[in-house]
Amino acid sequence: VAVMAQRLFLLAAAFLASALLTMAGPQEPAFGLGKVFRFLGSTADKVRKINLKPQPSVALRGGAAATDDALRTKLTDLSQDHLFDGLTPEKTAALLAQASELDAQLPGGLEAYVTSAKKLLKDSAEGVNPFDGFTPSVPHGEKLAVDSQEFQTCEALGLKA
Repeated sequence: VAVMAQRLFLLAAAFLASALLTMAGPQEPAFGLGKVFRFLGSTADKVRKINLKPQPSVALRGGAAATDDALRTKLTDLSQDHLFDGLTPEKTAALLAQASELDAQLPGGLEAYVTSAKKLLKDSAEGVNPFDGFTPSVPHGEKLAVDSQEFQTCEALGLKA
């Protein structure tokens, strides 16, 4: 990403320099090719000095940028380092991108998700019924014939909503 940004910037700078040369014309030697190449060279040096490390668009909770190292550390701290076993660098990058997105989208992030999953698995292994205390019942409702007027009325109300 950083290399592409640098190349695009240099391409834009070259285009601008070309436009300036065209506007200056041959009758104005003060803005010659040497000056253009010096401009491009100094611009390229400035662009190379800019720290353009690729950053994902999603941030880890707490505001820190979701770098691959930080996310990998977070997953390791959550005892999820086994997810990386046997992955190619490309698949590792894809996993980290997906984990970063999930961390931002899930309520409480990956920490809450992993904590909840571990609790549910433990409860299941211990035979805990999450529905203890609830009594199943059939809800009261209407039974509508598909071709009836009442069905058509309800359907029209549903379409309006």
